Amino acid sequence: MQSLTHIMQFTAQLGRYLILALWCINGAQAAEPLRVAVASNFSPSLHTLLAQFHQQHPKINVQVSAGASGQLFAQIVQGAPFDVYLAANTDYPQKLFARQLAQMPVTYAHGRLLLISRHSGESWQALLAQTERLAMANPALAPYGAAAQTLLQQAPEFNGRVLTATAVSQVQHWFAASHVDSAFAAASLQPANADYTQLDVTPFLAEPIAQQLAVLTRTRQPQAAADFVQFLLSANTQALLQAQGFRALPEIEKHSGDKPNPEPPLSGATDAKR
Repeated sequence: MQSLTHIMQFTAQLGRYLILALWCINGAQAAEPLRVAVASNFSPSLHTLLAQFHQQHPKINVQVSAGASGQLFAQIVQGAPFDVYLAANTDYPQKLFARQLAQMPVTYAHGRLLLISRHSGESWQALLAQTERLAMANPALAPYGAAAQTLLQQAPEFNGRVLTATAVSQVQHWFAASHVDSAFAAASLQPANADYTQLDVTPFLAEPIAQQLAVLTRTRQPQAAADFVQFLLSANTQALLQAQGFRALPEIEKHSGDKPNPEPPLSGATDAKR
């Protein structure tokens, strides 16, 4: 009889331990952050948007890792535990999709490439002709660098030195620190009180800078990832992004993983100071 009593007490105690363990596991899963890998050109905008996202989804904790799109792509291929990938081009997300590492990519923004300079000029070629030290992101890692490279190949008047940064955010730091006199930079990274020349050279690119995102197939938070993507594609968020240096996103691209058709060139760029 005494043995039976001990067995019952042990069983009851074990049951309490199991309940506690399950509660801890569920709590840990609920507290697990949504890990977002983001291209450096979009990082400041994303941090600005997160306050609004948290208001709408207070239970979702977003953890952001920023870097060059190519670097983040390599980390994902090597098994980095990200849930959502926000690239600065279409190529990397499409490659992840082809490898079955991600769901169908979706365009979430259109970037704008600027030539910023301490000089004055009526065209980007004229600015480059005056430039001694030019900064740009690494074309092999950063889509903004690849776009800049295509323009640089069309500028025989440039005889200066090119300094290659890991990411477009580093380009901005170099220019701000006066390490270079001109730079191919992202419009989304320009300060509101900028007092230097800014030329929008996006219209001179062969195709727009379409930025796509992809939810990774390894995510353990599919609903949180879906809520995050829906937030980015919402009309309100898209309006905010236009105010932060991005171009308007054609409605059709919000529902397609295909590359967008090149937009027609604008009438031209002007020597502007913001």
